Amino acid sequence: MFDPQVEKLLREGSAIGSDPQWKLGSNNFGVATHFKTLDSGLLSIHTEGSQDDLPIFEQLAVLNEVNLWKTFMPLCTNSVECIKIGKTEIVGYFNVSLKIASRDSALHAYGADCLYEHGKIVLIGKSVTEWPGVKIPFRPLSWTHRDMDVTDFNAIIEITSPT
Repeated sequence: MFDPQVEKLLREGSAIGSDPQWKLGSNNFGVATHFKTLDSGLLSIHTEGSQDDLPIFEQLAVLNEVNLWKTFMPLCTNSVECIKIGKTEIVGYFNVSLKIASRDSALHAYGADCLYEHGKIVLIGKSVTEWPGVKIPFRPLSWTHRDMDVTDFNAIIEITSPT
């Protein structure tokens, strides 16, 4: 038995096909990006694709290295691992910036190894504004800087072959 959020995500899978509100934003290099505007005015983004000969465990290790996000994530100017809660659970801070506007967030995320039962790895996360015993380096709000609230981050990685 997995965490209830993991079970729900595995059960529901992708909602793109059943929800006509999703609009295709781009389709490049085998990855389709869809978006929709929620009733709250927030933007929801969904990416889906497949890649061959991708070293999955090396990619997962990179996701876990929050301090390095600023070196490979587009527009990311700062990233800090705030706390490693467990082997697959972290709180990390990141800032994305254009010259005239920036946003930052702290993300609590964890992973679940569902390879044996489902052939999948699941990642789940959302923004947090604080964490017990941790100082998160949020930038002060200004006319060019605001917080970013990631209300729901989910990833299902399906392993289809050894490579």
